[in-house]
Amino acid sequence: MTNAYVYRITNTVTQEFYYGYRYRNQKLEIAPSDDLWVVYFTSSKRIKRDIEKYGIHSFVPVILYEDIDSVKCWRYEQQLIKDAWYNQKLLNGKFHDPDSDVEIYRRVNLLSDSTKQKMSAASKGRPKSEEHKKKIALANTGNVASAQKRAKISAARLGKATNKGVTPPKYECPHCGRHVSNGNFKRWHGDNCKTIDQAGHRLRTKQIASLNQKA
Repeated sequence: MTNAYVYRITNTVTQEFYYGYRYRNQKLEIAPSDDLWVVYFTSSKRIKRDIEKYGIHSFVPVILYEDIDSVKCWRYEQQLIKDAWYNQKLLNGKFHDPDSDVEIYRRVNLLSDSTKQKMSAASKGRPKSEEHKKKIALANTGNVASAQKRAKISAARLGKATNKGVTPPKYECPHCGRHVSNGNFKRWHGDNCKTIDQAGHRLRTKQIASLNQKA
């Protein structure tokens, strides 16, 4: 029986690379060297798209590991992805950590420049819901900004005022006397303070509103 195997595909134009493993060749009884880049060209949609863009001769396939036990190959592949996780050239979007048994995801850019520009123009000025913001934060988990991007962010923030190290002001509630932040004051104190006679407060509010309408 032939071996399962782990491979790396490198784009010689962009220097981006992808790790994968293959065991179906065992059922087909095809040796790894006769399978990779002869019969099998990875299941990665990104690699397939880049083959159309750069041509198949712009890629270098390398078999990194072989074993009759396909589980060992899988674990080897996952460890390679884990070790290269913060490399900006890595195209794998997830890995299953063999040590913690946790699956970790990150977003890998699959959009063309023109598509990104269209999406940016369409979403400009639109308010985002809290749920939408949480989804964006989750999708960006694990992403690491390039040195160029970090330099641009740093330059944009240079000279701008910051709240770091500044204690926000607190306000005294006229009903319970507690000193709280502005956000807590609006939500839990002032007219919303639990120490207020709520029934009497609502009645006085209606009376004031009625007098204002008559005036």
